[in-house]
Amino acid sequence: MDGLRAVGLVIGLLSLVLACSRLSAGEGAAADIRGNVTKIYRADMQRRERGILGSILIEGAGEEDTKFDKASVTITDKTSIFEGRGRGRHPVKFEALELGQRVEARFTGPVLQSHPVQARAREIVILKSEK
Repeated sequence: MDGLRAVGLVIGLLSLVLACSRLSAGEGAAADIRGNVTKIYRADMQRRERGILGSILIEGAGEEDTKFDKASVTITDKTSIFEGRGRGRHPVKFEALELGQRVEARFTGPVLQSHPVQARAREIVILKSEK
């Protein structure tokens, strides 16, 4: 019986570790904002050399699972950008972002509490329409 408890404990701990790693990678974590891209700023060469690719303005309706309705989001070379949903998502480059696209963003670091809020993106997901 003690062997079964040990196996159960190990399985439980592994499940917890896997769940935490998914959340830290963004999968399943709540989005800070979801909405449409209304402006895109592409960084000049000097800012790109410092790792800043540009920024986007995202505007959406406040939703139950998001924190903000409008955000100016800085995108760096550390930002993960994906297209799609769930396991059907694949990485894309900053240049794939277009005006009018529906996206969701997860932030990293401090969020400046202005309106719109200003933050750095850990992850941007371009949401595919459900047609």
